[in-house]
Amino acid sequence: MPLGVRDFVYLEKEGIVFVALSDMKITSRIDAYLTNATFPWEKQAGTHVTVGALLVYRVSRSADFFSDWKFDRLWVKSFPVQTNIMCWEPALKLLAIGMDDGKIHCLRIAPEHKYLQYEEYCTLKGHTARVMGLAIDPKKNLVLSIGEDKKFKITDLSYQESQTGTIPADIVRRSAHRAHPAQGHGLRLREPARVHRERQRHTLHLQSCRQAAQAC
Repeated sequence: MPLGVRDFVYLEKEGIVFVALSDMKITSRIDAYLTNATFPWEKQAGTHVTVGALLVYRVSRSADFFSDWKFDRLWVKSFPVQTNIMCWEPALKLLAIGMDDGKIHCLRIAPEHKYLQYEEYCTLKGHTARVMGLAIDPKKNLVLSIGEDKKFKITDLSYQESQTGTIPADIVRRSAHRAHPAQGHGLRLREPARVHRERQRHTLHLQSCRQAAQAC
């Protein structure tokens, strides 16, 4: 199967490389999607035809920079859709993988186990089209993503709730020619339900306090 490299992350000190691969041949991708498709009444199969994959290698070389590099494959995780982009956050030990179907797979990979083990932490389903950009905020436990659906997402990993922003049309047009930062251009964000409820409770509390003060 003709797999092509979509993205990679190199951890120089640890000597680890994460490589995102995808099937680049459209005919084999269509065949795989048809094979992987299931109807609602069908039982979910435990296997799938690989369309995308994550490969993890341990990298070593001698002190001579121009010497040959040695790659030892540690493990592989396959996916039924194409991979597109990755982001590694060492503080959270989290690797986020953006997919062509809009999902983001988050894996916990333990450095203390020499990157030989991983845990499927969660799968975020915020986008309806290919994920084009990823970032992780370790202090606030957030995953930030942007997709071909023209949406900007901020997802709280603690609750897996998202804020949604619509990217202005002028940025979409400019991004077709060159990369352009989305911040500072009036993204319209929708609050998560839990934040909205807290804001409502706080507003009601302030109103009751004002009414009590006026009564006195």
